[in-house]
Amino acid sequence: MKPIDEGNAQLAKEEERLRAMDAHIAELERGNEIGMARIEEFKSKFFAESARRSHLKTQFVQAGEEFKKINQKKVESEKLKAHYLRIEHHLQLEMAEIEELENELRRLSAQKQRSRNSSQRHSQRASVSSEKLAHRQVYAKNK
Repeated sequence: MKPIDEGNAQLAKEEERLRAMDAHIAELERGNEIGMARIEEFKSKFFAESARRSHLKTQFVQAGEEFKKINQKKVESEKLKAHYLRIEHHLQLEMAEIEELENELRRLSAQKQRSRNSSQRHSQRASVSSEKLAHRQVYAKNK
């Protein structure tokens, strides 16, 4: 073979090798672009998930605060209920005492009325007796 043909053959081989390398580089670049696109997609998903978790965390904290408020209101409600029950019990005792006093007042009033009625009957008898006595005295004088 002639040196020019050998040189051309080597150049052709080298060109073939360079084309193969260019094709390989192009394939690697496409793979790199796909990889970069996937990285961007993962970044986007990561940021979305991060935002979602942050929102959930905020909601969780708010729910915890609401839960504390509800528990505090429940405790206050139970205290008020206990206070109400104490007042109600005290009121029932007062009402029972008032009822006892009213019963005692009715009993004394009835006793007083019976005493008045008895006094009036005794007075009437005494009055009738004194009238009879006066009539007898007048009758005795006239005799």
